[in-house]
Amino acid sequence: MAENKNDIKSGRVKRLWEWVIENSLSLWMKVQKRGFELFFGFLFVALFVLLFRLWDVFDFSSLIEGASDGTGAQPPVTFSNLSEFIRAAFIGVGVIGAGYGLVLAAKRTEKFATQVENSQAQLFNDRLGRGVELLSNEELTLRSAGVRILEDLGKNSSPQQINLIINILNDFLNSKGKLGEIKEQQVEDIEIYALAPISTTKKSRAERIDIENCLDTIQKLAERLGKDSYHLELINLDLRGLQIQSGKRLPISLKAINCDFSEADINLAAFREIKIVGCNICKTSFVSEAQTKMKFSRCYGYNSKFFGIIGDKTVFISSNMSRVSFQRVAFSTVRFLHCTLDGADFSDATFEDVKFESCTFLWTDFSGADLAGGSGFTQEDFNNIIYDEKNQPTLPRDFTLDKNKAYSTEGIFFSPAFVESDNEQLRQRPVKEVRKELLKEQDRYYLKSLPPLNAPSP
Repeated sequence: MAENKNDIKSGRVKRLWEWVIENSLSLWMKVQKRGFELFFGFLFVALFVLLFRLWDVFDFSSLIEGASDGTGAQPPVTFSNLSEFIRAAFIGVGVIGAGYGLVLAAKRTEKFATQVENSQAQLFNDRLGRGVELLSNEELTLRSAGVRILEDLGKNSSPQQINLIINILNDFLNSKGKLGEIKEQQVEDIEIYALAPISTTKKSRAERIDIENCLDTIQKLAERLGKDSYHLELINLDLRGLQIQSGKRLPISLKAINCDFSEADINLAAFREIKIVGCNICKTSFVSEAQTKMKFSRCYGYNSKFFGIIGDKTVFISSNMSRVSFQRVAFSTVRFLHCTLDGADFSDATFEDVKFESCTFLWTDFSGADLAGGSGFTQEDFNNIIYDEKNQPTLPRDFTLDKNKAYSTEGIFFSPAFVESDNEQLRQRPVKEVRKELLKEQDRYYLKSLPPLNAPSP
């Protein structure tokens, strides 16, 4: 029985302790919320104890006792003691009044702060509603005005409010830029287009303004959020001709899936990280810097152009990059995996820790390129490349160049032409002409990817 009583007692103590732990936070918050009342309540009690103590010290009780015993004995209270008591009493009352005044002032301040906060929240909601209303307008100028209202609103807003504005703009971006009709790919097309969307309708430059305004505002607001990265997702969007020119590196991670970026002009330095998956990037210009981490997967990049520095473990995977230009690009820690690089231009590029795996190099130009830091090549790869005879590439060890693939720029009108060699099919023929013959299949598929001249606008 004793053991059972002890168990019951220990169980009650345990439950009591658990209740204290669970409710300690709420109790502490209540104490903080009622801080003024508790403080001045404690002060009132302390003053009451002080006055009670003064009564005892000055022995005023003897005055009452002397007056009530009928003896007529004079109490031991002096004028000095009485004045000290009165002064202490007045001070106590004054402190109590001042404390009560402070409590009222604190409550008024709290009430005013709440009113100001509510007023600011209402103003924010009014302006936010006005901006969202303009975004749905049919006129471009009013939609642009809506974007500007949201941009100005975000300049003096909290991080939570800025995130809300960015999400609204992101939703508008994804609804306004939806892909229109796209080409239905056959089995033979997949090897060329890599499942990237091929738009069949025309798109004007003016139709890109909404998207550019949104992206520009998102970039500016994301910068205000500080070092925390904002993840921007673009899915199934028609972004042809898009212009992103911001040269400032912003805390934005961009992920684009199944989008059409053809003929766009994008400064990759504006993003912290970029993932472009299953996108059409034909004739798109990219300006890059080493700090931007990039991944291009299953992209169709015919005749696209890259400038600057490509590094930070950038990867190109299963992408058709025929006729792409990497002129004078500095590669550092880059991987090309299962890519088509036929007709690409790597002239005067530098390679540091760059690996090629299962790539094709038909008529790829490596003139003046420093390939000492590259790997994954075979001798057959170097037999397929072309080069300027006076600006030969630096090869890795144990590899040689095919002398029949050298060309000269000292011909008529300085048009590159192959030098005299044992290969009769190439001897003194213009490089452009031979390249056109060998890459005619890639060129044909690109022409098929363009919208017809009589294609409708969406």
